[in-house]
Amino acid sequence: MKKTLIILCAMLFCMNKGFAQWRFSVVAGPQIANFGGTDKKDWGETLSDPEVVFRYHAGIMADRLLSEKINLSMGLMFTSKGAKYTGGQYDPNSQFFTGTYTKKLSYLDVPILINYNFSERWSLGFGPQVSFLMSAKVKNDDTAQKVYGLPETEDVKDFYSTVDLGLNAGGSYKINEKISLQLFYQLGLLKIGRDQVENSTGGTTEETVDIKNRVLRLSFTYTFKQ
Repeated sequence: MKKTLIILCAMLFCMNKGFAQWRFSVVAGPQIANFGGTDKKDWGETLSDPEVVFRYHAGIMADRLLSEKINLSMGLMFTSKGAKYTGGQYDPNSQFFTGTYTKKLSYLDVPILINYNFSERWSLGFGPQVSFLMSAKVKNDDTAQKVYGLPETEDVKDFYSTVDLGLNAGGSYKINEKISLQLFYQLGLLKIGRDQVENSTGGTTEETVDIKNRVLRLSFTYTFKQ
């Protein structure tokens, strides 16, 4: 949370230096999320790769022209990510069954983009993003609940890193002076999984698991100040 406040203060300081030159937009829309990384299959313990899930995002973006063709964008966005695992498992009595586990991660994303406007309507953007984990939950299907006695929803925030870093790349289409469409792909760069592994002394050691966020988002933007 302290890191979030520091970033917010830095953004406000930058905007305050030329407030009148910034334009502000609300952003919202659906997105497709999944996990990448070498441990993505083992992370679900279902003998299968993760499946995409449909999520959403909403927030606000601030945009400023740096030149005739280039502009800078910064924002704060609440996003939902994760993946779904469906596959086989063995219960405590070694009986094979099929279960479904849906992992939902909620983040506060802070994207920073450099956009190149190659026409009046089309532009391409690229830049880094810092994400702060707000919550992490697993939803167990009816079969998994019955076999293991699990609740419908579990809090699993301790099994994920609190900070993620990624890269955004995509394009925007300006419908009119107020409304635009954006399609961006987010590539997570950090290993976000955390697991407890038993060591030789009988205790446990925390290890990082190679799970990374992958997101494709479609955004509708409405500019309310320019």
